[in-house]
Amino acid sequence: MKRKLYSKLYLLEELKRYGDKFGKVPTVRELKKEGDFPNEKPFLKYFGSWANALREAGLVNFNCIRCNKEFIGDSHAAKHCPECRKRQHAYLGLRFKVFNRDNFTCQYCGRSPLKDKVVLEVDHIHPKSKGGEESIDNYITACSECNIGKRDIIITRHKRFI
Repeated sequence: MKRKLYSKLYLLEELKRYGDKFGKVPTVRELKKEGDFPNEKPFLKYFGSWANALREAGLVNFNCIRCNKEFIGDSHAAKHCPECRKRQHAYLGLRFKVFNRDNFTCQYCGRSPLKDKVVLEVDHIHPKSKGGEESIDNYITACSECNIGKRDIIITRHKRFI
């Protein structure tokens, strides 16, 4: 049996057509049930993956859960747009700097993960809800128990300042 040869344009048009037919992003399994649709091999040949084919066809649009901006992403793990992902990575670096500055110790009670098996978090000294800034000077290391208990209270005296 001779294999059919499909062009890249044909495959994209078929994806769009079936997307319109189903009213959503089609899956490989749904398209296999249609019978006349090519299997996934031509898509791998031209696009490298099913997700790349869907992206190129313009069928995979997501809304970022942080900023609600629409973007095209991978159907398996798309939650944040590229801009928000960059911000998240920057925050993780800043978070480590705060932990390192505070010697990986809660600045309210003095406990640490190594000795006391606590989970550390970054807390705002002056809460965001009360006008606190997003800067390293407004962050402090707190264990999860102290941070939960503190809520949005402004504390002026803690171990770091004594």
